[in-house]
Amino acid sequence: MREFKYPTNTLPNSGASSVGTVYAPTVPTMSTAVINNRKPHARPLSDQETLRGLRVAGRIHADLIQVIEQLPAHARGGSGMSRHLEIVRNTCQRICYAIQDEPNLQTLGRLPGVKGLHQFVEAARRVGVNAETADLLVASINEFSRLIDDIAGSHSKLNDRLDANIGNPVGIGGSSDINTRANLYAVSSQLTGGGCQTAVSINIIDLHDEKTLSRTYIHGFIGASIAPSGMPLVVCSGDNLRWAKKDWDHRLLDDTGLKGRTPTALIEPFTSSPKPEITGRGKEGQLLQVIDPSSLEAGEQLDVVTATRTTWPLVNPETNECAFERVWYLVNWPVQNLVFDVYLHEKLERMFRPSIDALLWYPGLSIPGGDKWATRFPSQTKLELLGRGISASHSALWHRHGELTQHTFDRIQEEPGDYVGFRCEVQYPIWRAGYCMSFEELQKPGE
Repeated sequence: MREFKYPTNTLPNSGASSVGTVYAPTVPTMSTAVINNRKPHARPLSDQETLRGLRVAGRIHADLIQVIEQLPAHARGGSGMSRHLEIVRNTCQRICYAIQDEPNLQTLGRLPGVKGLHQFVEAARRVGVNAETADLLVASINEFSRLIDDIAGSHSKLNDRLDANIGNPVGIGGSSDINTRANLYAVSSQLTGGGCQTAVSINIIDLHDEKTLSRTYIHGFIGASIAPSGMPLVVCSGDNLRWAKKDWDHRLLDDTGLKGRTPTALIEPFTSSPKPEITGRGKEGQLLQVIDPSSLEAGEQLDVVTATRTTWPLVNPETNECAFERVWYLVNWPVQNLVFDVYLHEKLERMFRPSIDALLWYPGLSIPGGDKWATRFPSQTKLELLGRGISASHSALWHRHGELTQHTFDRIQEEPGDYVGFRCEVQYPIWRAGYCMSFEELQKPGE
């Protein structure tokens, strides 16, 4: 699998897709000479210390950004921040450096010391930063201070241990936790009375017009089984945009509605025969498609693939901010494998930078927003760049995945070469997790 790497340039050229960009590692690696010059006896962090460090890094990263966003635009870089807050430039530069990438262990090494961080937050209070936001950052700084005391004793010694981890990385989220996730699948299957070999999710997202986004959503359960007394098999999708209820339009691919019996929601060439009965229900932007496999014998398996099409506003009129932020796959049914694809039209792909997280699913389909550090599972996955078109759409986890992708593009009469694909592929995805593909805005609509 090809791991997705962020582009070296911050903003792709407007005249060409960023797929042709040369990709570089997310976090700049230290040279071997630098690592070797560090004290050789420093111990790498243990698994538990690494998990704690990642949580602290995520929390302080998020809270620093909340404070910096309240500063005027000219004070969000190192030099301007130093002049505005009247504190030493080195402290401000290190803070800006620490938050420029997604939070990771090296965030802790990039930060200034605890004293410098407290000076920063007190200066931010003096220039009018919201007291609640500043208090949250103080709590994060105190947690960072406790981490230093508990596992290193000083910030410089923490850096020594972080450098030791670069040479001897701890295997978090790798093959060591597959057995744990497999056990969770077995238990959740017993609890729910059902399971599935492979779940597939294909999202094709385009600009319907200058003000409206369009998504074609394909959802499939391949090799699904349900005990006679088991829970129903439900395909769940929703807008997660509380302000857009009246403007969020759900339809089937034949443009019929979604309420009541909706047999045309099924993509027949990829659904078992006899076809299960499917009903659509939901309100205020939420959609539930309930699949009734009443014709199944005990222990029999079925394949079921559904398709819907939605449109929603590109810009939130309440905030004037872009409303395209994330695409979710919610693991509400125990599955052994997940293939989760998002295809962005080239017009959108130039505007956003994607990332992937496995997050705890809040009750009521609510989402964690900016506080991902609080709900991010230690077991994470990778984002794969499929590139332009669908030549790389096949998957070892289901032999017909490439065929389904081609069928979908043909059905909606879109040219695959106009789209760029991204993939999250997971063995034993965490039951009741949300696999969240986030899209950071790099370019404003219309720019």
